Amino acid sequence: MASEKAQELKDTAGQKWNEATGAGQQKTGEAQKHSQEAAGATKEKTHEAGQATQDKWGQTKQGTGDAAHGAQAKAGEAKDHTGNVLQQVGDQVKGTMEKAKETLSGGGNNNPTK
Repeated sequence: MASEKAQELKDTAGQKWNEATGAGQQKTGEAQKHSQEAAGATKEKTHEAGQATQDKWGQTKQGTGDAAHGAQAKAGEAKDHTGNVLQQVGDQVKGTMEKAKETLSGGGNNNPTK
């Protein structure tokens, strides 16, 4: 009878061991699943953040290009304006020199001998 009781206790202990081990394995499997899901979510968020960074870089690069183009256009306008002003100054100097030449040669209205 003692051996039957010992066998029964042994069987019960083995059953409890198997239940505990199975529960532990199940919890380990669930933990691994959650870990993989978290890693997948992290990978996805990292990819989204990288994409957002690339999008912002593209916008920044485009904005810089637009600003550079605008600056070139303004520089071109300034160059044209400077050229126009220099042309006007040159025309005025040329006109003044022609009048001075006429005056010195006696052909101008400022010649008191005429």
